[in-house]
Formats: sequence, C-alpha cells, structure tokens
Amino acid sequence: MPNYIDLDYLNEISDGDNDFLRELLESFLNQTPIMIMELQTFINLGDWDNVAKHAHKLKPTFEYVGLLEVRNKMAEIEAIVKSGGDKKQISILFSNSLAITNPALSEIKTTLNNLK
Repeated sequence: MPNYIDLDYLNEISDGDNDFLRELLESFLNQTPIMIMELQTFINLGDWDNVAKHAHKLKPTFEYVGLLEVRNKMAEIEAIVKSGGDKKQISILFSNSLAITNPALSEIKTTLNNLK
C-alpha cells in the first residue's frame, strides 16, 4: 500500500493500460530527479528566476503522482520568489520536499517493478 504516492490520476488517464502507466512512471523517475537537482543548484546559487521556473515546472509533475504536499511546497517556493519574500524559507521548503520526494521515488520504483 503506497504511503506517499497516489496514482489515481495516472490510472484514470492510462485507462487500464499498464504499458502506458509504466511509461509515465518511468518518465517521472528519469526526469524528476534531474529537475530536483537543478532546482537545488539554482537555490544554492541564488538564481531566483530559475528557482521560480523550476518550481513552476515541477508542480504538475508532483501532482500527477499524488504528491500534493510537495506540489504545494513548489507553489510556495515560486510565490516567495515572485513576491520577494524571505529566501531562507525556500531552503526549508526544499528540504521538506526532499524528505517526501526521496521515499516517494523509491515507492514509485517498487510500483513500477510490480507492473512488469
């Protein structure tokens, strides 16, 4: 039983097609860690424009797999940048996101293996 992810949306759009679901999950596993590392780099560099852009791009990615808490943290990061808010909060939100994302990635790998 998944603890972090909720695949209801992906199951709905895949309409029972496990090959398509597998493709969607593989895409998530291949692309999301790269985007997360890029976001971390931009945060470390203080490149706030790219922080906002990457956080914005990641929002639907997390939503697709039911990681709504992480999606909301990405929205908060984006809003802080756009409003000129406290940039220290961005690092905290990002760290909190990783605490959820890392085990979720493992859960998605397990789900993917069970589809094969």
